Amino acid sequence: MSVILNLIMIGLVLLIAYWWSNQGFFSALLHLIAVIVAGALALAFWEPFAIDVLLGGGTFDGYAMGLSLAGLFAFFLAVLRWTGDSIVRSNIMIPQGPDMAMGAVAGLCSGILTIGFTMTALGFIHGPHEFMGYKGFGRERGRPGVMSAMGPGLWIPVDKWTNEFYDWASISTLYPNLSSAPLKHYNPDLYMQASLLRDNTNDGEGQISMPADGVVFPSSSESPVLHPEGSRYWVLKTRFNASAMDFGKQLSLASSQVRLVGKASQHGNPEILHPIYWTQDPHEGDAVMRMGYAFDDRMNYATSVPGRKDAEFWFIFESRDETFDPNFLQVRGTRFDVPAWSSMPGSNQNIQAMLQQGTGGSVDNRRLGGDIGSDDLGLVLVIDRVPNFSPSRNRVPGTMDMLDGYFESGFLRMQRADRGTTSRALQAEGIYSEPGTQIVYVDVSRNQPTWLGGQLEDKTDPSDELALIDSYGNKYTPIGYVFYFGQEVEISLDPRSGLTNPAQLPVLSKTQEQRLLLVFQVTGGVKVTSFRLGHTLIGSMDVDIPAR
Repeated sequence: MSVILNLIMIGLVLLIAYWWSNQGFFSALLHLIAVIVAGALALAFWEPFAIDVLLGGGTFDGYAMGLSLAGLFAFFLAVLRWTGDSIVRSNIMIPQGPDMAMGAVAGLCSGILTIGFTMTALGFIHGPHEFMGYKGFGRERGRPGVMSAMGPGLWIPVDKWTNEFYDWASISTLYPNLSSAPLKHYNPDLYMQASLLRDNTNDGEGQISMPADGVVFPSSSESPVLHPEGSRYWVLKTRFNASAMDFGKQLSLASSQVRLVGKASQHGNPEILHPIYWTQDPHEGDAVMRMGYAFDDRMNYATSVPGRKDAEFWFIFESRDETFDPNFLQVRGTRFDVPAWSSMPGSNQNIQAMLQQGTGGSVDNRRLGGDIGSDDLGLVLVIDRVPNFSPSRNRVPGTMDMLDGYFESGFLRMQRADRGTTSRALQAEGIYSEPGTQIVYVDVSRNQPTWLGGQLEDKTDPSDELALIDSYGNKYTPIGYVFYFGQEVEISLDPRSGLTNPAQLPVLSKTQEQRLLLVFQVTGGVKVTSFRLGHTLIGSMDVDIPAR
C-alpha cells in the first residue's frame, strides 16, 4: 500500500506541474505566490481557530485540527486566486519554450507545497496510525522519549519539505512581528507531529487533540530540576481536567503526544523532549522519581484512574544539554505555558533508583510457551458465568443484547453487582454460547504470563490473530472480552466478527490493578492445546472442553 500512496503523491505533484506548465510562467508564478501566502495565513489562524473555537471535548475534536488546517488553506487559496485573477487580467508574453519550462518549475513548487500541506492536514485527523502503509514517526521501543521513523518512508517527503520551507519563512521573510512566535520555535517539526499524535492507544483509536482548558499546572507545586552528572531531569506536575478525557472516558497519553519544547535563538532549532517516565504517585520530592513508570514500551501509556473525570501526572523529561531552557509544554498539539522551574540537588543515586524501580513492571522477562492450563494458575476458565460479575438483568443497559438471560452481543460498562443483593432468579446467567459449544476465558492481564504486551510485540505483527488451538488444529478466535477496573466491569461481545488482535482490546493501566479476560466460544468435546498470537506460541495447555 505504501507504494500506491507514493505513486499517487508523485502523480499529483507532476499533474500540478504539468497543468501550470501549460498555463505559462506568469500564471504559474501568481499561483505559487497564492499557495505560499495561503499556507502562511492558514498556519497563522489555524491554532486560534481550531483550539479556541472548535475544540470542546466532543467527538469532533479528533477531526477539528486536520479539517480546519485543510479548510483554512483551501479558503485562503481560493480567495487569493480570485483576487489575483480579478486584479491581473493580462498575461506576459514569453517565448513558448522558456515559458513552459519556468511554468513547470513554479508548478512543481506549488504541487509540493499543496500536497505537503494536504499530507500534514490528514495526519491531524483521527484515524489509524498507519495510512495506506505509511506510519511516519512513532515511539522507539526500549528507548524512552525517543521518536523515530517507522516503516517505509515517502519517496518524496513533501510534508517535510513544506514544513521546512515555512519554518524558514517564519524566521525570515514572514516573521510574525506582532506575536514574535514563529512556527519554527512554537510548533516545531509539525510534519512529525502529524503522525506522532496518532501513535496512541490501540494503534490510533485514542484522542489526538487537547482543549485549551484541558491542562493546568497546580500553582502550589514547584517543578524541580534534577541535575546529576551528564543529564538534567525536568519534572513537571500536570493536572488534566474533565475536558481532557478521551471521548469523555479514560485518559490515555502516549509519550509521543507530550513534549517539552525549549527556547531557541532567532535562527536556531528548539530542543524537543518527550517524557521518559511518568507517575500518579502523590508523594513529594525524591519519591516521585522512585515511583515512576517508564515509557519504554509501545504498550505503556500514562492513564487516568478509570471512572474519574480528572487526572494528575508527574512527567519526567531528560536533557543532556546543560543550556536547555523550557519554553512551553505541548500536549496533543496544544501549547501550555509551564510554571517556574526550581533547581534542586540531585545525585546519581536518585536517578539510578528511578531507572531501576521506575519501570512499573514494564521489563518483560517471561518465558513464552510454558504451561498456562494448570488449575493452580487459574488462567484458563471453562465456565458460562462471568467471573465475579452477576448483575440483575433489569440493570443491564440496552447496548447489550440478552438471550434467555445470557449476554449475547453488544457492550456494557457497569458497577460490579453484589450477588447478595440480587436474587438468583434475576441474575444474568453469563455469556451465551451456541448449542454444542462452551465459553472459555483466558486471563491476559498485565501481570500474567499470557499478557499480550512486552516482548510479544517484537515477535508479532499488528495483523496477527489471537487464537486458541485444539488437538485437531482447529482455530478459535475471541468473540469478546471482560475487563475489570476498580469497581466497574466492561464487557464487549461480537460473536459475528470477533476480536482478532490486541489492538482491539482495552489499554491496561500500570498504576491500578486490573484484570482482562478474553472470551472464546469453543466446540464441546475437544481438547485445547495452545494459545497463540499469529505463529507465536504464548502458552501451551491440555484443557478438555466438556461436550454439550
